[in-house]
Amino acid sequence: MTKTQRDNIAIIPPTGLLIYQTNNTPGFYYYDGSAWTAVTPKPKGWLLTGNNGTNPATNFIGTQDAVDFVVRTNNVERIRITSAGNLGIGTLIPSLAKLQVQGAIGNTVGIFSSNANSQGISLVSDWPGIYFNSYYNGGVKSMAATGYASNISTDQTNGGITFGTSSAANTAAGGSVTINEKMRISKNGSVGIGTASPNSKLDVAGDIRLNDNKIYLRPGTDAFHSLGFDATLNGPLLSGYGGGGLGGTANTNTTVLRWTWDGTNGNVGIGTNSPSYKLDVCGTIRAKEGKLHNSKQTLTRCNRRFSD
Repeated sequence: MTKTQRDNIAIIPPTGLLIYQTNNTPGFYYYDGSAWTAVTPKPKGWLLTGNNGTNPATNFIGTQDAVDFVVRTNNVERIRITSAGNLGIGTLIPSLAKLQVQGAIGNTVGIFSSNANSQGISLVSDWPGIYFNSYYNGGVKSMAATGYASNISTDQTNGGITFGTSSAANTAAGGSVTINEKMRISKNGSVGIGTASPNSKLDVAGDIRLNDNKIYLRPGTDAFHSLGFDATLNGPLLSGYGGGGLGGTANTNTTVLRWTWDGTNGNVGIGTNSPSYKLDVCGTIRAKEGKLHNSKQTLTRCNRRFSD
């Protein structure tokens, strides 16, 4: 009936009478004992095939009270969003971080890539590490069929961090690859390149190329003590502010050759730490097939020696 017909009902309608009004806001109305009241439609739920015309400000899946939101499959909880907003996957109590994941396939907790067989990174729980273009599941496997695998892992037996690379390119997604350790930072802060047991702050097993640069031997901005390549000499140069020396073993701290520099003049000493002459030798000198002059003698034959 129309609204006019509804309002012109001759008798007082019984409470609870339900009619359908066809105009002026069509819908079901019931008489509440004093007036006609529209029946408010029950809100439409979320459909299995999806909804349209939703408003994120008012339409959502979740809770309106301080209760966690849970997602299940096979009647087993898989995801939990706590009332505080923490997201847990594989854990009922995600209280350690905003995103807390527990569980792995093989030893891989998570994989991040643009698609199933593209290059990316993975998080591995076995000797916790980050794997690049690779993951761990019964061995190291390639993510993509191209590129190279590498990783940064922690050594849970000896301590420290290891850096590894593969020398061979990936050939198939999911194929086995070999990653070998190339560098390590030990638990005491020593760096090893080419060695898994660095015994110094920097321990290198292999050649080092400086490319015309220097190694500075003192801390801070001190540039007076160094070892490097000198273009004028076209060779190596060991520099020291007041001189320098070449020694024996570190345990005895023995100086075999010493040179001094006062800013103008330089002396070289062999067997003495305080050379007073251009060449100051404390000990026996042997000259072979040449000449050696001093104020008292001249040696011209092979294998001659003189001493004080």
